[in-house]
Amino acid sequence: MITVQLESYEMECAEDVGRRRRKSSDGYTFRTGRGDSTNMDVDILGAQAEMAVAKALNLYWPAGVGTFKNVLDVPPFEVQTTQLGLNLILRDSDLHDSVTKSTPYILVWNVVPEFILVGWYSRQDYLDPSWRRSDYWLVPHHRLNQMEDHEVYNKFAIL
Repeated sequence: MITVQLESYEMECAEDVGRRRRKSSDGYTFRTGRGDSTNMDVDILGAQAEMAVAKALNLYWPAGVGTFKNVLDVPPFEVQTTQLGLNLILRDSDLHDSVTKSTPYILVWNVVPEFILVGWYSRQDYLDPSWRRSDYWLVPHHRLNQMEDHEVYNKFAIL
């Protein structure tokens, strides 16, 4: 696990991106795996987690708005954030999407202003049938690959 602390100006920048994302998606409801969400906090925390991943791995963060499913969160990764201790959700729609079907997903626990990069998982990795839910997979956080085991970490990480 890697812990990253965002500075106040980084938090504000990501918050702005999250607000823009919410505004661009007004009227839509997305399945989060933990229920439907139209809550702006989800967009803000998501953007902050993406910034934390980019900062930890020394990668460019495109901070996309209105690019849902067309641009990776922090290339070459998709980022999912949740509360401390929860697991990674891989949605069926993500696993079959042409952009994300072979993409590694990073689980980030938000303990604002700290973000913990728990680990990563890819569709090519084994999905245990016991992790299956109605329309997603719930990958236990202790079964994720370590961040240090990804080639991007070894090439670019600055922590």
